[in-house]
This record gives sequence, C-alpha cells and structure tokens, in this order.
Amino acid sequence: MPRVKRGPKRKNRRERVLELAKGYYGTKHNCFRIAELQVEKSLGYATRDRKQRKREFRGLWIVRINAGAREHGLSYNTFMHGLKLAEIELDRDGAKSRISSRPSDAIALAVRYGGDIPIYADEAVLDEAGVLFDADEEEQEVEQFREFLDSVTPEDFA
Repeated sequence: MPRVKRGPKRKNRRERVLELAKGYYGTKHNCFRIAELQVEKSLGYATRDRKQRKREFRGLWIVRINAGAREHGLSYNTFMHGLKLAEIELDRDGAKSRISSRPSDAIALAVRYGGDIPIYADEAVLDEAGVLFDADEEEQEVEQFREFLDSVTPEDFA
C-alpha cells in the first residue's frame, strides 16, 4: 500500500489548532499534541460558560429589579405579579431592558413615573392612548429659556 503524506490537510489542521491555542501557557501554545488536548477542553468550557453567563446575568438583572422595586415599597414577587396582571413583559435576560406591552400601558408608565422619559411613538398611538402634547407650550418654554440665557452674566455664578 502506498504511503499517504496528507499534505496541506495535516498542516492546515495543525495551524488551526495552534491558532486557537494562542496565548496559552507553556507548551500548550506550541506543542501540537498538548495544544490539541487543551483546545478541546477549552472549547468545552466555552460552551458550558455561554450558558452559565446567561444564568448569571439573569440573576443580576433580578437583583437590580428587586432593588428598584424595594425603593418603591414593593417586593420583587409583587412587582412581577403586577406586571403580569397588566400584561407588561419585562426582559430580564440582560441583553436589553425593554418593556413590551400595549402602547397605552408603556405611555402610562412613562408619564406616571418619569417626567423626563422621552416617549417615541406614532401620533396615532398617542391619540389612541389619550395623551395630548401641546407643541405651542413647548415652544414658549424654549423661548423663555433662550431669553434667560441672554440675560445671564458670569457674575451670576460667582
């Protein structure tokens, strides 16, 4: 039977493993046999830890939500139960903190608990929810603020 040298296939495999082992300590980064074992073990850890990281972030978000609820005199359980009854879904998986619900509920929460929270919604949604914003009033506030800035001098801050 003729001898098979494997050519570039062997070289490519070795390069791939050694590239993955870059930065490992000792012979784990340059000795192929040892690097191969370590890379296999590391990839197993990476798979396991991706799941574990999701668990840890969910726990962190729950702790943060609980702290925020306690500031307003609620426990985490009663807060989450109230959200469920209101059909408001809170993403606790850590990727984003988003609230998805009926538009009127989200607007009601924003108006009730945060006067400085910007509301981005279509005019039809705001009309359906019964939220009225007076553009003239806002323009008057801006004009008053501009007048105030014109009258301010550096001595006012001394």
